[in-house]
Amino acid sequence: MVESVRTIPHVTDCDDADVTDLDRLRRGFNDDPSRDPAHDAPKLGLLPFVVAAVARALRRHPVFNAGLDVEREEIVYHDRIGIAIGVQTERGLVAPVLRDPDRRSIRELAVEIDRITAKCRAGRFESADAEGATYTISNAGAMGGSRYSTPIITPPQVAVLAVGRSRLMPWVVDGRVEPRLVMPLSHSMDHRIVDGAQEIAFMRDVIGDLERPARLLL
Repeated sequence: MVESVRTIPHVTDCDDADVTDLDRLRRGFNDDPSRDPAHDAPKLGLLPFVVAAVARALRRHPVFNAGLDVEREEIVYHDRIGIAIGVQTERGLVAPVLRDPDRRSIRELAVEIDRITAKCRAGRFESADAEGATYTISNAGAMGGSRYSTPIITPPQVAVLAVGRSRLMPWVVDGRVEPRLVMPLSHSMDHRIVDGAQEIAFMRDVIGDLERPARLLL
């Protein structure tokens, strides 16, 4: 982390996503009386949707799914996506990798997140579980974290997204102030590789999918 801060020119963009409709969708799934906890996917949190939105944006904006080879002074673009997810355990923070999230449904992502989280918290985390990360999501909101932060990039990745705790906030909708569930997002990028216009476009796609969750189900 010290090396990252010392060598990478970090730029952090803070924004918000109105996830009211998304939260209503996931609560409807969780409260469905026909749902069988023994066989269906685990209860949905917001994280599987965030992962899906980020994975879609990484496909649209491949520079964020790249790495910097410092010795060769080359940008290496990855064919596959691997998103590292921060998991708090008794032994500290670990970051298992969700492989190929762009090829998984919301249900499949929820199952995999539940599996790797349980594995980490049971003390069975292995070094192989952290291999293949091309991007990182820090889910501070799951631990009751603050709204915005300045997440540190894990080299050779070029960006990291910190998801803060979603809260009810006064929000302007069609000219009226309404209570809406708002998710704070803090996105750090390596300014040697990514410029502001690229970052804005990337986050616009992520937020657009979170605010219109039907896109993620197609």
